[in-house]
Parts: sequence; C-alpha cells; structure tokens
Amino acid sequence: MTKRFYIFSLLACVSFAPIHLPDAWAQDDDGISLETENKRMNLLRKADNASRRRKYDLALKFLQQAFKLTPIPDIDDHYNIILIAAALKRCPEVVLHANAFELLASDDPAFEEVKKHRDLCLEDQTKTGQISVFDVPEKARVLLNGVLVGDGELSRTKFMTGTYRLEVRAPDYERHKEKLVLKPGENEKRSVPLKKRIYYGNLEIRTNPTGASITIEGNARGKSPLGPIKLTTGKHFVELKLEGYDRFIRNVKIQRDQTYVFEANLEKASNTE
Repeated sequence: MTKRFYIFSLLACVSFAPIHLPDAWAQDDDGISLETENKRMNLLRKADNASRRRKYDLALKFLQQAFKLTPIPDIDDHYNIILIAAALKRCPEVVLHANAFELLASDDPAFEEVKKHRDLCLEDQTKTGQISVFDVPEKARVLLNGVLVGDGELSRTKFMTGTYRLEVRAPDYERHKEKLVLKPGENEKRSVPLKKRIYYGNLEIRTNPTGASITIEGNARGKSPLGPIKLTTGKHFVELKLEGYDRFIRNVKIQRDQTYVFEANLEKASNTE
C-alpha cells in the first residue's frame, strides 16, 4: 500500500483541507512512469502551496492537472478537489467528484462531509438536471469529464447543469464518447450498448509437401506455405487440399497479437498407387 504524509492548508470559511501527497518512492506499483509520477507530485505540491496562500483557483487548477495524470484515482484525489471546489462554490466539480468518492468508499467516515457539500450544491433545483445511461454491457463504467460517476448504468442521477464529456467504457468494447448538454430539470437519457472490440492475431501454415490449396471458413486463401496472415481472434476452420493426398482439416484458435503456426504432414490418398 502506498504510504502518505499529510500537509494541511487552512481554507477560508471551511475547515482544514488536506492535500494528500503520495510517497515519491512508490511509483511502480501504480503503473505510472517515474517521469509522470514526478510531474504529478510537483503539481500536488504546487496545489498545496497555492492553497496555503489562499489562491484556491490556482490550487484547484493544479489538483485537476494532477488528477489527469493519475491512472487510478483514489478517494484522496477526489477529496482534495471536493474541498477546494466547495470553498470556491464550484458545484459541478463538487458533485462529480462526490459521486466518484461514493462509488469508491461510501463507508469512509469522510463521506459524510463529502455528502454535505454535494447536497448543498444540489439544493438549487433550477441548476440541476438528471442523467440516465442504460443498455450498457456488463462491467461498464460511466465517466463525465474524465471522472468516474457510474459503475454500470446510471438511473436519473443528479448533476449540475452544463456541458459534459460523456464516456462509457467496458472491457473488450469500443469506448463511447459524446458531448452532453444538461439543462435545468431535464433528464438526459442515453442508450449506450457499445460495440464489441475486434482483436487480431496471425496464422502461418506450412505443409509437407508444399503447394496445398488452403481455405479458411470456406474462403480460398492461397497455397502453402502461407502467412503469416491476419485473422480475428477465436476459432477458425482450416482445410488443406492437394491432388493425390488426403484432405487435411483443422480448427485453429487465434489469440490476440500472437501468431499460430502449424505444420501439416499430408498423407497420400489410399486409392492412389
């Protein structure tokens, strides 16, 4: 687990807002390069210094830049932004990151404070709307402006009005991206079934003797030796024919970014002298 130390900055009209800085020596486990981690750390330090000087707009800017460099944001990343944004009355950011905090750790003691900031923002019904996202694949995730707000479908979830970048992701599916404009009192509905992502591998065929005609799923592909040729992942039916030799058939399984190689020793037909 990444160790953290805490630096506290006093905010006007609110309690202490911690800028949680991760240990600079624990980069590799997060799947982030040393260069990127150093940039992120530098931005967090700048955010802390700005908040100490009560330059909260600048602090929020640095926190958001650091957030974009974080592969997997945790509750500290969201919490820092929520408190600074709440002090600035930047409700769109408060609501987005509060929803993400709830998804990650609704049982965390800090969530009560986070929820109060969110509820205060959502009180004004003239500045809120709802977003529904449905027909998504299993394990889909919904993001608004790069912030995770839904693990699966969204059902009439409240957000502040404005323009958002909607993104839906799911393993082995193409990502869906679009601009969404949320108006007061409206429920923006989106059906996002997503398209299956197609992966490819390669097939190489060698025969003894050479010169066999090759068909894959009944389609002629040339003579042996053949390949490597690009095929979609999964099973493919391969048939080899050479005059005077028995027909040779095989099901091959193509794996992503790999080359399947097989060699076929053709046997002379039994009715051939």
